[in-house]
Amino acid sequence: MASDGAVDRHDVLIPSRGAPPLPVPTPESMRKWELLVLTRLKWDLAAITPHAFLDQIIARLQLKLPEAQMRMVREHATFFITVCATDARFTSNPPSMVAAAAVATAVQGMLIRDSDGGAAATEAAALAAAPVPVGGSKARGPSTTPQQYMQELYHSLHAITQIDTDCLKECHRQIEIWTQSNAESLSTSTSTTPTDMQEVMF
Repeated sequence: MASDGAVDRHDVLIPSRGAPPLPVPTPESMRKWELLVLTRLKWDLAAITPHAFLDQIIARLQLKLPEAQMRMVREHATFFITVCATDARFTSNPPSMVAAAAVATAVQGMLIRDSDGGAAATEAAALAAAPVPVGGSKARGPSTTPQQYMQELYHSLHAITQIDTDCLKECHRQIEIWTQSNAESLSTSTSTTPTDMQEVMF
């Protein structure tokens, strides 16, 4: 107790000697408090989010990539999905559209990084990452360019999600706009996600 009669914060946090010990929260009591908070905030944890579609989309694309690059694509796609959850412009988009556009953005970023090694590296990366033609698209030839590869990727995403390719491209474009507008803050982070994607815009 403070000298002027006010309650000191230490009197609240640390019980005095002889006082009964503070109750230790049990898992059941913590669960009840969590449910109370969720109810008061009206949070629906059962709502479907883009994260629910991410692994399924990546699996159905069957990207032929090394494990490290597959992990990078998934991590970057997860990052883009998180970005979309914090921006009001994506709230009206279906979760499957956001997930598909995030995957496309992550794959395109990988192609751009590989393009720094020259045209041969770009072509090799595009062919190595070629997904199975889910929508019956033509087979990839040795002359596949990143632009052509992205077009076929969108056709595959359309076959998986049944979302119009123009809508997927627009969502992809909005993700790029956010990334470019926040390029300065992203450059100071440890992420290797590229921010300049204008070279392969179509």
